[in-house]
Formats: sequence, structure tokens, C-alpha cells
Amino acid sequence: MIHDELSSTVGLNVYRESRPHRYLGNTLDDGITVPAQGGFVRPIDAGIGAEHLTEIVDEVTRLASSGLSLAGCHRIDDQAMAGIACSRLEFLELYNTAVGDRGLPWLPKVPELQHLSLAGTRVDDRGLSAVAALPHLTELDLGWTEVTDRGLEHLRGHRGLVTLSLRATRLTDHGLEVIATLPHLQYLDLQETAVGDDGVTQLRPLATTLQHLLLGYTTVTGRCMPDLLMLGRLRTLLLRATRIGREHDGELAARPQLRVVR
Repeated sequence: MIHDELSSTVGLNVYRESRPHRYLGNTLDDGITVPAQGGFVRPIDAGIGAEHLTEIVDEVTRLASSGLSLAGCHRIDDQAMAGIACSRLEFLELYNTAVGDRGLPWLPKVPELQHLSLAGTRVDDRGLSAVAALPHLTELDLGWTEVTDRGLEHLRGHRGLVTLSLRATRLTDHGLEVIATLPHLQYLDLQETAVGDDGVTQLRPLATTLQHLLLGYTTVTGRCMPDLLMLGRLRTLLLRATRIGREHDGELAARPQLRVVR
């Protein structure tokens, strides 16, 4: 990846090339990457705060960049989000910032947003109504947040979502009924949740769309194998640290297009 350091009041790294969506966990240990479209800007100093954000957004616009990563900028909070307005921004990474539900109503000021990471933020169920209102959203990372089944109701039937990470959230089997209403979902990360066999059953409506399913560190067992095999377009299945044992390898091997990661 090529990047330059931009001299300004706030030092910025300017990445001129696309990169994998690291924040979505789309890079498996031995496999798939989903490329980000367009370059992006990232502050050099993770200590920047609300007083710097307007300048940073201005630089994003001046550089004709489509992305902004504020990952790890711990002073970026709800108040700072007031400075996020940028008509051309498509990629916004807020991973491990102090942003919570009160900051998310500012998101409509980024009308072209397609890729959003809220992983490791203070967001919970209340903030998802603002997220669901983003008209062009295709990729969403809610990993390591306090989001529950109830919050997912805001995403019911969302027609844009293609990639969704719910890793280490408070999701249970009940929440997968909502996920099954996402008509274009292709990538789903459920690792480190309370999802079990009954939840996998709920995913059957995604049989013609879902291609990548990450179930590592969940409570699924061999009992859900018939439901997994119903997902006819599945290309990647991550089963690390589950109770789906090697005795099912034969069934999985019968699907030559399916890559199993243990």
C-alpha cells in the first residue's frame, strides 16, 4: 500500500491505494480479502479530538479521498461527530473511538456513506436507528459493541447491506430472525456470540445470497449441519472452536466450492 504524509496543522497519512477492509475481519488466516474502493486518510496522531475534525474532513475533500479512518482516536466522541459532515465520504472507520449513540444522528451529514465501522465503540441498540437510515450503506461492523437482538430490529429488511459483522456482540439466536430479512447479505460474522444451532436454522432464507459465514467460538454443534448445507451459495465457513467435529468433514467435502476454516 502506498501512502504519503501530508503536512498540515494536523498530520495525516494519505493512502493512495485501496486496502482490504481490515475492520470487517474479511481477511481470514488463509484466505479471502474484500478490497476497499478508493484511497483514505488517517491521522498520524491518535490523540486528535473534536477541535481537529473539521480540518481533517476539509483535507479529505481537498484530496478527493473517499475514506476516513479515525481508528483508535480515543478523543473522538459524540461531540466530535458534529464535524463529520462530508458529502463525498464513502468509508468511515470509528473503530475504538469514544463515539456512542448520541453521536450517530450526525451520520446523515455523510449521505454517500457505504462502509461504516463502529467496532469497539460505545454504541448500543439506541443508535442503530440512525445507521439504518443511511441510504447507501452496504458494509457495517458492529463488533465488540453492546448491540443486542432488540437493536437489530432497526436493520430489519435493509436492502443495501451486503457485509455485516456482529462479532462479540450480545446477539442470540433470536436476533438471526432479523438478519434473515436482509435480502442481499453475502458476508456474516457471528464469532464470539451466543448463537447456537437454532440460530443457524433461522438463516435458511439466505440460502441464495449468503457466501461467507463465520461461526467461530459459538455454541453450534453438528445438529445444525442440515441447515448449513441448505445454504447453497456458501463459499467460506469458519468453524474454529465450535462443536462441529471432524466427523462431519465428509458432508462438507461433498460441497467442492465450500472452503472450511477450522
